[in-house]
Parts: sequence; C-alpha cells; structure tokens
Amino acid sequence: MGEEVLGQATAKVVQRLQEEGVTNLVLLMRHSARHYSGDPRLEPFMGLTDTGKQASIAFGRSLGADLPVTPCSSYIGRCIETAYLLQRGSGCSEERLNSLEEALSPFYVKDFQRTLELALKYELSGFIRRWLDGDFPEEVIAPASEAASVMLRFAQGHLDGDSPGLTVAVTHDWNLFAIKELALKLPHETWGKVAYLEGVLLFRKGGRLMAVNHQREPVAVDSALLTSREAAAVHG
Repeated sequence: MGEEVLGQATAKVVQRLQEEGVTNLVLLMRHSARHYSGDPRLEPFMGLTDTGKQASIAFGRSLGADLPVTPCSSYIGRCIETAYLLQRGSGCSEERLNSLEEALSPFYVKDFQRTLELALKYELSGFIRRWLDGDFPEEVIAPASEAASVMLRFAQGHLDGDSPGLTVAVTHDWNLFAIKELALKLPHETWGKVAYLEGVLLFRKGGRLMAVNHQREPVAVDSALLTSREAAAVHG
C-alpha cells in the first residue's frame, strides 16, 4: 500500500463532516506504518518506518487548516511519533503538544505474557474474535466491551466543550477492532483488518454521541457502551 493511500479514506470522512457543519470532532485512529520484529518482547518498541513517517505528515496535511488539531496518543512510541508528525503536517497555527493518554493504550492487557501467548496461538483474526466474544479470563485481558467503553468515554469527555477543534487520538489496531465492532457493528471478518491511519470519528448530534467511519454512515453509540467498571477505573 503506497504512502499516499494511507489514511485518505479516513481524511475524507473528516472533510465531509466539516463540510456538513460538524466543528467539534474526535478521531480515534491507528498509528501509521511501523517496523516489526521476530522477537515478541520488542513489540512495544517498534517505531514507524520512513513510509509511516511520511504518511503521518501527509495525513496531517489532508486534514486542512480549518480546525485546530490537538494530538494525543497511547504511550507506545509509534503512536507518539504518528501524533507528533500529523500535527506538524496539519499546519495548525497553534502549538498544541501531544498528551499521553492511558485510555488510548493497551490498558486492558492485564497479563502481557499470557495475552501474547493467546495472540500467537489464535493469530490476529481468531484472537480478536475470541476477545470480542469474551472468551478470555479477565485477569489476562479485560473484555473488549470495557475497552470500548473507556475509549468512548474518553472521546465523549473531549466533546464536552463547544470550541471548534479536531482531537486526533492515536491508538492501536486492537483498540479499533473493539470500537468498530461494538460501536459501528462492523465485524472484522466481514469488513477487514484495521489499516494504518484508519479511524473512527466521534461527534455530538442532538445530545447523542455519534460514530462514523469510511465504511458506515453515522450511528448513535449505544448508551450501554458508555458505562463499565473499566471505564470508571480509568477515569475515576
């Protein structure tokens, strides 16, 4: 996939919402193209490739300069890189520094070693399906519904004010799998993997939290997804 393609479907959704008069948005988005290692222990330290860096800047440019862009990210390095570079590319005249957010991290992983073993055993698609279906012990990994709740509560909090702006929240594909299936009803077996720089937009309409991406028109987020034990713990 060429660098000019990464994130463009998501950028078009951002542009369309702005044209429709939506001026307060949160974009939950996967980081850009990254390096990989054969050693699973190095997984948290794999940063962006040169293509990924260039694509992050290009994505920022595609957002336009109409809304101030505020970056935030998971505390994993590739997310920090993506957030910094896209904000730089956006040409935003205001200096808005990236903030690290637990709600965008793999906070739901309680036992890294056992989670890694499960991910290797079932491979990505099988692992994500079992996680979404609640098949894993909670002491290993919290339910996907709780992970989605935390992220949606995070987005909702950033939409509380009326000031125009686009919060770009850079996270991981696992996080987006949960949001896509539980908020947008887009199972990955039908709709595919989460691509680099792919995201879900959240905004308010008529007092409701709305979600949309390049594969689905805006839908109201089920209120049940906005409450969970995990969300209360992270935001308490």
